[in-house]
Amino acid sequence: MKKSIMTAEEKAAQKQLKKEKLKRRITEIDFARGIAVLLMIFDHMMFDFAYFLRYLFVDYPAKEEFTQKLCKFARDFWEWDVRIYFRYFILFLFMALVGISCAFSRSNLKRGLQLFAFSLGLTLVTFIFAKVTDDIDAMITFGVIHCISVSIILIALLEKVTSNKWVYLAIGIAMMVIGAYITFVLPPKNKFVSYESGNFFLILLKSVVGLVTTGNDCFQLPFYGGQIFVGVFLGKLLYKDRKSLIFKGDYKNNVITFVGRHSLFIYLAHQVVLPLIFGIILLIMGFKLAF
Repeated sequence: MKKSIMTAEEKAAQKQLKKEKLKRRITEIDFARGIAVLLMIFDHMMFDFAYFLRYLFVDYPAKEEFTQKLCKFARDFWEWDVRIYFRYFILFLFMALVGISCAFSRSNLKRGLQLFAFSLGLTLVTFIFAKVTDDIDAMITFGVIHCISVSIILIALLEKVTSNKWVYLAIGIAMMVIGAYITFVLPPKNKFVSYESGNFFLILLKSVVGLVTTGNDCFQLPFYGGQIFVGVFLGKLLYKDRKSLIFKGDYKNNVITFVGRHSLFIYLAHQVVLPLIFGIILLIMGFKLAF
């Protein structure tokens, strides 16, 4: 009996602790992060329908009229000019929010190293997939998680030198300007290079700085990492008291803020879960695997 009372007390204490943690969170940051993640999930879902499922099934999308129309819709969306330019805004929002979170964190080095270790695991998993599909460029070598983790590690190292918000802004703007020049100004305009075309590590290094694009989910460090540094500046400038500027009162707990609180896990999980669900559905519909 005493044990059950203690268990109830522990549950009550955990529930109270959860409430206290929610009170310390900033509603608009989780809300904006949730919106950004949901939009990126939809974007990736369209990519799966347009291109990725072709890796998995030999008769996709031609086997069914519905999948033909779905594939065409997804491809038209993916190549839509509005989507291409809007994507940069969503990515800036997401990266800046990562930086704002870094401004609150006291363990950026630990978080950065853990995330980097996870990104290496992601590279290993996609390497296996690339071997199975006989397409080395299906591997993720420096994607969004790699870029975020390296940026957080650099921020953690800079924290040991200075906490001046203007230093983070200056570094962030400099990185973005350099990255934009490398990516959008330097020729050639089509920068995709296959890993099969030359030295793997040299191509990887060039992709990190933005001289080339290769593999899936390629994010160059200067341009996108600079956005995270700008986010640190915004966090230090706007949220030095760690109080919500838009949503007054208690933390607004809803579906979107839930996604925002667990954005990293949901972002990573959807890249596995969605293709798996789509793949199972296509198998049930009678589509044939390509391997």
